[in-house]
Amino acid sequence: MATLLAIAFVAGLAAVLTPCVLPVLPLVLAAAARGGGRRHRLALIAGIVGTFVVATLAAGRLIAALGLPAGALRASGVVAIAVAGAGLVVPRLGDLLGRPFAALGRRGARAASRLASGDGSSGVARSLALGGAIGLVWAPCGGPVLAAISIAAADGAVGRELVGAALAFGVGSAVPLLVIVAGGQRLARRGGPRLRVAAGLLLVGGAAILTTRLPEQVAAAVPAVGGPLARLERSSVADAALAGVRADAQPPIPVSPAGAALPDLGLAAELVGLERWLGSPPQSLAQLRGQVVIVDFWAAACSNCIRAIPHLAGWAERYRGAGLRVIGVHTPEFAFERDPSVVRGAIDDLGIGYPVALDQERATWHAYGNHWWPALYLIDRAGHLRARHIGEGSYAEIEAEIGALLAEGAAS
Repeated sequence: MATLLAIAFVAGLAAVLTPCVLPVLPLVLAAAARGGGRRHRLALIAGIVGTFVVATLAAGRLIAALGLPAGALRASGVVAIAVAGAGLVVPRLGDLLGRPFAALGRRGARAASRLASGDGSSGVARSLALGGAIGLVWAPCGGPVLAAISIAAADGAVGRELVGAALAFGVGSAVPLLVIVAGGQRLARRGGPRLRVAAGLLLVGGAAILTTRLPEQVAAAVPAVGGPLARLERSSVADAALAGVRADAQPPIPVSPAGAALPDLGLAAELVGLERWLGSPPQSLAQLRGQVVIVDFWAAACSNCIRAIPHLAGWAERYRGAGLRVIGVHTPEFAFERDPSVVRGAIDDLGIGYPVALDQERATWHAYGNHWWPALYLIDRAGHLRARHIGEGSYAEIEAEIGALLAEGAAS
């Protein structure tokens, strides 16, 4: 358990040091620019991290129980951010919006008059609420730790180890966020009221941008960050520590060693439990016998996945005549990614021309024992699994493996 908590803490720390934090970074800085001291700083971070952890553990089941659309919680966060920004731009509106928070403070109605300056218990309550709204829209990069937590929670396997890992991830992400917020507050003390108005405009603009795919595009445009933290998440130690959290139907398939001949890993698992197909009628690996197939697990808000997709699209087009087929299996990491319109928007934005199947209940994910976004599985013409690649990179190696499998089939 101690090893799991330590690795989850490191994963949370790493999540704030990746490009995936870029879409919410301006929101965090703008929220910090409201001013206030240590209590406000802690309340803002507690709101971000606490809401994100709770949403990761329970959002899917809460949405299903209430019969809400898949993106309802994210949409409510976007609205709350816009309203908070408007309150900073228009002081009277901010005073009006602050009245419910004043009721939560120890000083009652008098605290509302100090809301614009960020003082008083109502300001702390509002920092907590604003942080909560940001937590609802944050979609950090999905390494194996966050993947294990979100998938196990979605499957209803919420136990002591899962909750502990989620909290450790949240605490890890809180450390660099506190540094960012402290910097924003120092700027606020120098900038005065004009800076708070600018922060309000930034919050309103940020909320509007969150209704588009620009955040994912920005995060994907920045090169991935690796280093020791990312390597620790992928290590055998991390894999063993996560065994108690994961609920996979199959053990993970070994990653292909660089430069080695492709082994025969047995008959590939069939594509099962897919809710719908986008871009083609339903397909099966049995129907695709005689073709070399790439099965790509991805998610619409995953910047790592987005950076890999141009390579997949290029291979699908370049080698189609030689017998290559690419199938995208979209397995949602966050609740809002369960919305088919979100996936369609990503497909249009990325120019994906190959079929995409919606693995809403993670049946195919579990059949492959998958732990990662993105993950590519190479299947030969006989339907046998020959290689797996997790994360980004190794594109030249993958293309060489595609060529080897195409030539292998042609030679027979």
